Order: sequence, then C-alpha cells, then structure tokens
Amino acid sequence: MGIYVASCKRHRFEAHQVPQAIAKGWPMKIDFRRVRGRVEKLGSGLGKLVRGEGNARDESIYWTTVIKEVHKLGSRAASGVKGQFESFEKTQPGYYGELGSMILHQTLYNMFPPSSFDAQSITPLTPQEFIQRILVPEAALSLIMEDTRQDQMQALQTMRESSGYGWQCFRTLVKVLGSGRVRI
Repeated sequence: MGIYVASCKRHRFEAHQVPQAIAKGWPMKIDFRRVRGRVEKLGSGLGKLVRGEGNARDESIYWTTVIKEVHKLGSRAASGVKGQFESFEKTQPGYYGELGSMILHQTLYNMFPPSSFDAQSITPLTPQEFIQRILVPEAALSLIMEDTRQDQMQALQTMRESSGYGWQCFRTLVKVLGSGRVRI
C-alpha cells in the first residue's frame, strides 16, 4: 500500500505540479551549493532586521504579520504552538523546498546565533522563533526576488504558490553516519 501511495503522489506531482512549475518559470534545478553564500550576502539587511535598526522591521512582511497576530490574539497565542502552526504555510521558502529550508536555517543560525539576540527587542518571539518565522522567509523571499527579478509582492506570491512544488521537488536526503555526522 505504501508504494502505491508514494507512486500516486509522484504521478500527481509530475502530472500537475511540474507543468505548472514550467509554465510559471520555477526552477527544475537549484544549485544548493551557492545558497549559503547568497544568504550570507543578505547579512547586512537581515542584521538590521535582527537589531531592529531603521525601519527594517516595518518593511518586513513577516515581522508585521507577527505583530498583527500578537495584537489580535495576544502574545501567548501568537507565539504558541497553534499560532506557529497557523503561520507555518506562510513562512515556507517556496520552490527552495525542504532542502532549501534546511540550508537557510543552518546558514542563519550560523550568522545570527540565538545567544546573540537581544531577547527584549524581539519579544514576543524567542531567537529560534525569530529565525524560523522572520529570517528564513525573508531570506527566501530575497532569493526568489533575485532569481525571478520580481518585485516583493510578486515574489511573495511566487513563494506561496511554489511551496508545495518545492517540498516535492527538493527534498532532503539525509544520512546519519556512524560517527554522528550528517551528510546530505
């Protein structure tokens, strides 16, 4: 039964999502070896967002969404499991998929270690939540804007529309080696 279900999912993906991806110009291949460097080049702008400098947070779709959720639901509900679950779909890295998400998370954790955050300035989020709910989608949005030469709103639409495609097309292949190291 499991093989049949996997086969059906793959067929649906190939029959529906791949033609849509081609029609919309989404990539069939991504050079994931370059993603880390591309994200690191975004460090200055992302750093301003982390530190709350200038109007970086006011211009962040993701930060303003969290703040609206806090005003509407309260800080506990917005940063709780239900609030995170409801925002999960909105924070996916589009066609970069699971592999892209993993690379984005690791790169951003290296660039902005949770211990380096001023916890008061990012309340109600924890540093880990800030990375997951703000920095990862901001970085993905910037990459998609670069890839497609779209403005922010067009790239946001692309990111949201291409999320399912990305998770099917660019899955991780992780093997834990006997030494405890992870190889992709």
